[in-house]
Amino acid sequence: MNFTLSIKKNSSIIWIVVGAYLFEQYFMTPQYFLMLELLLIVLLMITSRRIIIPKIKGIGPYLAYILFISVMGLTKYGFSLVQRDLFYQLGSIVTMALGYYLYMIYGGERKSLWNTVCLMLLITSVICLIRGVFSLTGETEFSDLRNTFGVGVKAISLLLPLLAGKRIILREKTLPSQLDIVTIVLWILQSILNLSRTAVINIIISSVVFILAVIIKRKINGRAIARVIVFAIIVVLMLSIIPRFLPEEATDTFSKKVDNMFTEMDKENQYRDIASAQADWRGYEISQAVKQWKKENVLTQIFGAGNGRIISIYFVPDHWQKIVERQGNITGVTILHNTYYTLLIKGGIVSIILLLFFLLMNAKISFKMMKNDKLFFEGVILLSIVLYILIDGYAVRTMIEREEEIAPMLLIGYINAMYYRSINEEVEENEEIQ
Repeated sequence: MNFTLSIKKNSSIIWIVVGAYLFEQYFMTPQYFLMLELLLIVLLMITSRRIIIPKIKGIGPYLAYILFISVMGLTKYGFSLVQRDLFYQLGSIVTMALGYYLYMIYGGERKSLWNTVCLMLLITSVICLIRGVFSLTGETEFSDLRNTFGVGVKAISLLLPLLAGKRIILREKTLPSQLDIVTIVLWILQSILNLSRTAVINIIISSVVFILAVIIKRKINGRAIARVIVFAIIVVLMLSIIPRFLPEEATDTFSKKVDNMFTEMDKENQYRDIASAQADWRGYEISQAVKQWKKENVLTQIFGAGNGRIISIYFVPDHWQKIVERQGNITGVTILHNTYYTLLIKGGIVSIILLLFFLLMNAKISFKMMKNDKLFFEGVILLSIVLYILIDGYAVRTMIEREEEIAPMLLIGYINAMYYRSINEEVEENEEIQ
């Protein structure tokens, strides 16, 4: 009851974002949510009575090129194929723009998107865990755990070390009362139960970024180190105890997947049949994309074949027969489990360079922000998200898939707006001094 009252009284929460996110997770398709985001942007502009052009560092050239390859695709492929690719690619950019608008409208009113994101992910985590208690049995398989505890786990695993570090090392609260502690415990529990290699990688990324940042800025002392050691012991105990209650089949499958991480996507792997392709599906997809790219002429290799282009998949598993499409003499899919090779086919080398340029520009901003004590934590968040996109894009579909990217993309836009406002305030202060 006290928790509920504390949340209601917390003026830092942007409730419209919490509501929209929950609707997206449980009631809306990604297509409808994209329309809702655009509607929210329009409403924010009407409310503020001003039109704001989002200044998200490095995104302009990437967005312009996405539109260029879409126009290129319309001259060669069907409209439905082009608009589907465009939907995948624009989704993350629209979410960033919404985050930017949220700061420009609410940032000066003591609202915090960080607090809001933590609350909305806490709510989904609670729902996941309740569902798990009532739905899982002794016959639960690996896929059941992934499906049950997978909601929001990418964002949760990425932000978990940041929330813990902010509370334990910086001694700063995010949510009222003891909700920070509750959130940290529940997020650890969900990350363990999900048995996701991606979650493990995300935790490592943000942990390393946060620890190095506080060491370099000398924000850690003896007491903080003691608190970190206690926290680490608690996490180790949870990692030791919780898996013992999970089905052996599920934990064995996860162990095999971890072992295969070092051999998956190896260039030396040979794919002679469906079985060998399924054993290393991501590596097989990459090999197919490279073959297709090499067959193209030089201009297509550089600038891409355009949105709407199908990516060849020769060995098609039975359960994929209804998913694959045919385009000329190619049988394949729209997107791969890899951002870079998907873009390589559709946008060529140029699209990958522009995506990396966007990440580099935001990494540059993050370093500048970390030099400022007032913006230190936001700089750490931004750098963690940049590295998450950079690494996760090689194994999944970051930046070209809506699933679970809402929180990180909102934060990118929000933090960019915060950065530009801080620059403007510095300029105004300097002018007053002069």
